[in-house]
Amino acid sequence: METKRLQKMFVSGVSLFILGNILEMGNILEVERNVVVILMVVGLALVIGSIIPLVTEKYSTE
Repeated sequence: METKRLQKMFVSGVSLFILGNILEMGNILEVERNVVVILMVVGLALVIGSIIPLVTEKYSTE
């Protein structure tokens, strides 16, 4: 994958995770707990999914 696309995935994941935390802590908009959990899980999945290829690309010995 391209590095730029992975960086965008990482930023999107961090943003979703932070948004989920803000909604949970402030109880803004009276959102349901399921929505907050989905935001946080998708955010973490994007972060992990972008970190693994970046690390393996950096440390590969080709």
